[in-house]
Formats: sequence, structure tokens, C-alpha cells
Amino acid sequence: MAIDLYSEILCQVERQHLDVFAGRAVVGRRRKMVLAGRAALRQMARPTTAAHGPLTILGPAALAELTRVGVPLQPQVRQPALVGS
Repeated sequence: MAIDLYSEILCQVERQHLDVFAGRAVVGRRRKMVLAGRAALRQMARPTTAAHGPLTILGPAALAELTRVGVPLQPQVRQPALVGS
């Protein structure tokens, strides 16, 4: 839900030609309700046996941007600490 909401805010900022001082970028109540409904349906449609993280719902453009800025998209495997070292 948060990804959808912030994405919609970003779209509003883009409609303002990236002029963040022109006014506050607002998502109306009706649009928020639509976004919440979509998020709920998406959550209910997920298979319960598969492990899903927040990155599974991002589109290709968002994934490309995360890769571009250096966000690791694969889970990091932590090595156990050596005892007595």
C-alpha cells in the first residue's frame, strides 16, 4: 500500500513539473481508497506457500532504479560469527 501511495504522490509531483514549491502533492481520499482496495486484493491473491517480499510487487522501472542506485535486490546471507576469534 505504501509503495502505491508514494508512487501516486510522485506522479502528482511530476504533473507539477517537479516543482515541489508549487504546492503540496496530495492524493485524494477516493484515490487512496482505490489504492487500498488494490493492495488488499493483491495481498489476498498471493499464494500462501510462496515467500514474498516487498520487492515482488515492484515493476521493472522501479527495480531498474533500485539497481541503478545500488540497492541489493537479493537477500543478504549473514555468515555466523566465529566463536573465539
